[in-house]
Amino acid sequence: MASGQAGTGSSPSVAIFGGGVGGLSVAQELLERGFKVTVYEKSHFGGKVRGMPVPGSGTDGRKDLPGQHGFHFFPGFYKNLPDTMKRIPSLAGKTVFEHIVWGKDELVARENDPSAVLPAGLTLSVDWIVETLKGLVALKHGISFADLAFFAVRTLAYMATCDERRVAELDEVTWWDYVGASGKSEEYQRLIATMPSSLLVAVLPRVASTRTLGNAMIQMLQVGFRLGTTIDRLLDGPEEEVWVQPWVAHIHNLGGELRMPAELIELDCDGARITGATILEGGVRRRIESDFYVCALPVDRAVKVLSPTIRRAAPSLARIDELRTGWMNGVQLFLSRQVPLVRGHVAFDDTPWAITSVSQAQFWPDFDWSKYGNGQSREAFSIIISNWDAPGVVVKKPAKLCSQQEIYTEVMAQMNASLSKLGEAILPSDVVCWFIDPDIVFPRGEAEADRNQEKLYITTCGAWTSRPGPTTEIPNLFLAADWLQTDLDFASAEGTNQVSRQAANAILDAAGSKARRSHVYRTKQPLLTAPLRALDAVMFRLGLPALGYWGCTPLTPPPRIR
Repeated sequence: MASGQAGTGSSPSVAIFGGGVGGLSVAQELLERGFKVTVYEKSHFGGKVRGMPVPGSGTDGRKDLPGQHGFHFFPGFYKNLPDTMKRIPSLAGKTVFEHIVWGKDELVARENDPSAVLPAGLTLSVDWIVETLKGLVALKHGISFADLAFFAVRTLAYMATCDERRVAELDEVTWWDYVGASGKSEEYQRLIATMPSSLLVAVLPRVASTRTLGNAMIQMLQVGFRLGTTIDRLLDGPEEEVWVQPWVAHIHNLGGELRMPAELIELDCDGARITGATILEGGVRRRIESDFYVCALPVDRAVKVLSPTIRRAAPSLARIDELRTGWMNGVQLFLSRQVPLVRGHVAFDDTPWAITSVSQAQFWPDFDWSKYGNGQSREAFSIIISNWDAPGVVVKKPAKLCSQQEIYTEVMAQMNASLSKLGEAILPSDVVCWFIDPDIVFPRGEAEADRNQEKLYITTCGAWTSRPGPTTEIPNLFLAADWLQTDLDFASAEGTNQVSRQAANAILDAAGSKARRSHVYRTKQPLLTAPLRALDAVMFRLGLPALGYWGCTPLTPPPRIR
């Protein structure tokens, strides 16, 4: 077992289990500071941000088409992840960050109500004012001014609430209750209550935490109404080619050891420290030892290896089995023509499966389609299904119980209900091929209980206090994953990168390293309401209630929803 400490002439060793954003982020930070790092990954590097070839799609010597776990975007309030990207060499002499391009608009597509286009960022122009007003008028359809005013007051009230009260009270209040959705119009319930929670955190508003949605809303508003920023940023090529593969190569070039397939089976704990780990590599079980250990696994896998012995030694892990997961996976349509509905993302507001999409070809100017697939594709129409539990409109089943063909049929029907009104329907003849995230398993015969191999952590009401931070009470065990306590609160590559920087810094501290610590960027709150938050903080510490949530009926936190 390596036992060197920083500054003694030998590098401390770190074993990282999980090669997603968390594991790779910690590895990069520590390798840049001279640590000896080994990353153990069960099946694929990149985790939820990876791509994969569409099997058998390439013909006549062409490459397979680029499939995805799901599309990704990088809002302007992302700070930690872009900083990491700036230090990863990528294609054409660029860094990964230099492959990020800006979106311009967002489309809310609807079957029954008017569709709406909203700018993704603020510009000082008459066109921006006109476009914004037109979009807001279209969005308002079916929602009364009184209900809009009610939501505006609730928004201001949240901005004026201190962090302590958000955790102690509003994390226990559902988003549905906070925005007063009961008794309001169907349009209000869909646009204000359901769409934000379904599309952002893949959870229904009746179980989504107000704290989670409120924090996300603040960040979106600040970026959307600040000059020189944008809500919508995307990569200018497939994630696997311009981000994940260069990242893995960079880890290797820094001296990191990457082991795959290598699955963590067990962590050995003597009650005070982690003394070793058992992994399954190439079908062979073997024991490894290191100075420090990082669990960067999804929560549904972490609960299996963080044993009762470990949880007794680290009480902050005692309630992690209360955390919940959901499905948020992708479907790609490779089309024979480009369909640039909007230079940004599309939210299909009234689809039961909470569908979102992005037309990616317009953002991939240097991607040579003639070298992929059968040479006929011109568009990667990338789709995410956020609600896998609601019945569809054609096959009448939840997505998680559908066959591949049924998912494709249902997605086409739900999207085209809106796209037909816009004159942009995608015809079967436009589809060169389609692809569903291979993390979704389609067994023969009866559906299996667990068909999703890459679940998403979802932030439900009251979950904050069950989530640990990057450090544990075991001095050589650290965590780096999307289910930890982060500023953004919901599962995201930015939040994962933030907590990974904190984990790396904690390892530097534990090793006694003199290396510069990773900078951890924190989310910012509106300056306009800072005095009100300061007042509310004093009131909270004195045990006084909030100021009636700005004229609205004071909320009583309901029992925890698990």
